[in-house]
Amino acid sequence: VWYLRFSLPWDDPKTQFCKPFHYVRHDGGELYRIMPEALEGEEAGTVTYQCEHVLATLIDEILFGYHIVGNLGVYTQDCIQYVLDHQREKRWVLDRCDYRSQYEYGWEQETLLSALFSIAAPLKGPYLWRTDTSNYPWKLSLVKLDTGGPPELYLRRKHNLTAFRRDRDPRQVVTRLYPLGYGEGVNQLDIRGVNGGVPYLQSPQALVDKYGLIERVWVDRRYEDPESLKAAAQAMLDQLQQPLATYEAGFQELTRADWDKAEVGRRVRILFPELGESVDTFITQVDRDYGDITRSSIVVANKETSIASSLADMADRQRIEQ
Repeated sequence: VWYLRFSLPWDDPKTQFCKPFHYVRHDGGELYRIMPEALEGEEAGTVTYQCEHVLATLIDEILFGYHIVGNLGVYTQDCIQYVLDHQREKRWVLDRCDYRSQYEYGWEQETLLSALFSIAAPLKGPYLWRTDTSNYPWKLSLVKLDTGGPPELYLRRKHNLTAFRRDRDPRQVVTRLYPLGYGEGVNQLDIRGVNGGVPYLQSPQALVDKYGLIERVWVDRRYEDPESLKAAAQAMLDQLQQPLATYEAGFQELTRADWDKAEVGRRVRILFPELGESVDTFITQVDRDYGDITRSSIVVANKETSIASSLADMADRQRIEQ
């Protein structure tokens, strides 16, 4: 969920309108709602407002009880619509969905937002939840990201690249994954029935030869359908079988075109002439400072960090569950 922060002088007449849950829009962009505020009573006192994107309004409503939706004949679009139909006030409508998968989902006492985000978890390839808050009701789309085309934004040292950092973490690498779903003990759901009797998924032999056989168990009791469990596990293994490399780049947007291209999902190439190498990837996060544009930065990664981090605390969650 996107965030926006801004400050006003404490005696500014517009502060009377800046109340919690009131809406604010910056420069014709997306719509946010004001949440916390902090008053600093120095000589030139200011009030700082932290705002969250209105997509977070879906956190305020829940799917009470137990809900199962999906499986054969029920497509991704239908599952999204099922969640949105549980809004008390129809703030969000589905505009576009690029996927037609038939996975089954189970939710119990989940917020609408967490249920919505879980729908995309087993989908293949990078995706993006895109919003349009220019009109009411607001529009929500689930779109596929095209990461194979030519770069849309170039960052080069001594030109528009002001800072750079690369983190590569091989600790999250997994080459064999055992997925488990609903149930306990010998009755716990696994993927043997839909995977030729084999209880695990394994990376291609070339990756096993490169990194070794690294095994992990993934338990998610929300899954009651073996096909959906296998699809989600395969999507996770596809992301975990290579070391996660994350790049953070400070950049100076030289033109309005650069500004427009620096958006999540855009393809980017970072060039290092001195090292004789370049990185082709896509933007996963944008931090933009409207007051000092030289302090803007982007984060790019070779895969979604959310999937990698889901395994990082897996053992803790299993112990808590026990």
